[in-house]
Amino acid sequence: MEVEPIHQTDLSFRVYQRIKELILNGTLSPGEKILQEKIAAQLGVSRMPLHKAFVMLEDEFLVESIPRRGIFVAKPDIQAIIDAFECREGLEGIAARRASENLTDHEIDVLEALFSEALAGNEMNHANYQQADRTFHEAIIKASGNNVMRKLNSVGSVLIRTYPKGIILPLEESMADHREILQAFRDRDAEKAELLIRNHSRKAIRILQKELEKKDDTVF
Repeated sequence: MEVEPIHQTDLSFRVYQRIKELILNGTLSPGEKILQEKIAAQLGVSRMPLHKAFVMLEDEFLVESIPRRGIFVAKPDIQAIIDAFECREGLEGIAARRASENLTDHEIDVLEALFSEALAGNEMNHANYQQADRTFHEAIIKASGNNVMRKLNSVGSVLIRTYPKGIILPLEESMADHREILQAFRDRDAEKAELLIRNHSRKAIRILQKELEKKDDTVF
């Protein structure tokens, strides 16, 4: 049987990748309306690949289509962020266990160095720290060596969906957790690494749950 080869990448997928990048790097903000004519002109594409791209982005919870209003960058509520953290806890727990076996000493040094710029003058720069935090956690999932897990995180935007409110824990507490996780990696203690990173997510969940309870109380 002869199969016709594909000579060109689907344009809609390339558009999807570009818009996803704009969302994840903050160029398109949560809750912002995406002006389809404008974005089509900026990307130099027609409405058809743009429409297909929005379908893919909606499947990943990155945009939402509101009838008669348009396409908006998704703005997750507190419960949605809690749900994402619960998924992250499971994925990242497994990833940390695997990473503790796979990371080299040099790679652990690189992860530790991520936070050096955020600690200039013993004061944490919040924006720099958040970027370092994301890179740190993405590296752990990558270091798991589990390609199915990496795909699940990518397609479901699991890690990204925990960041709409920024860093949930106080920065000092977050940094202390990271130091313990790094030490568990250095000790090749897989069980401790998994426990620590699961607890890291659970702390954020507890804070968000309290915030959600306060929000619900204000309704009555």
